[in-house]
Amino acid sequence: MFFRFVMPPVLFAVTLFYLFPILYLEWSPVTKIGAAFIGGLIGFYLPDLFVGNMTQRRQESIMLGFPYALDLMLICVELGMSIELAFTKVAAEIGTQSAELAEELALTIAELSYLPYRRQAFDNLAKRCGHPGVKSVATALNQAKKYGTPLGQALRVTVNENREMRMQKAERKAATVSFGLAAAAVSAVGCGTTLDAGAVAVLTGAGAAAMAASLLVNCLAIASARA
Repeated sequence: MFFRFVMPPVLFAVTLFYLFPILYLEWSPVTKIGAAFIGGLIGFYLPDLFVGNMTQRRQESIMLGFPYALDLMLICVELGMSIELAFTKVAAEIGTQSAELAEELALTIAELSYLPYRRQAFDNLAKRCGHPGVKSVATALNQAKKYGTPLGQALRVTVNENREMRMQKAERKAATVSFGLAAAAVSAVGCGTTLDAGAVAVLTGAGAAAMAASLLVNCLAIASARA
């Protein structure tokens, strides 16, 4: 909030100083003042852009280290550790891969020690991370505490669900990339470029290579018929 009020006049003054004494442009004073107002407007939204960029980087780091952290957490719980010891072990191991996730787990360990309800600590973890996988883990831990479900069983279900979500996401990405590369291969054939099935297989993968090879044969047949 402080920078929201400070940045607009600062950027307005800097832009005004840059346009008048330093930069010699054949602009009218009204145009230069208008450009300075635009600089001030940019300064109003600049803190939001900076915070949003930092938040996105933090979430990407958490997403990168979360699958390994979840598997390690399951192993620790199935070995008989409490959730506090499991979080401590995971935070120590995951720090080199995702320092942000390690910080969140360390903060959750501290909250578990002084908050009156453990549910609050897990809910706070889910809100801070903003990751659907972390939210599912927090929900599973809360339900295990409420209904007396073994933690290992609850975490194993969550691990399987997150693994399926990652597989589906990877398949969607692979399908999108493969379709784009197959379309590019067919377009190259239409433009007279020669591509063999091996190159298509390398580019698009086995499933998309079969589709691209079929389209390639059809296009060559059509081209030869026209010739």
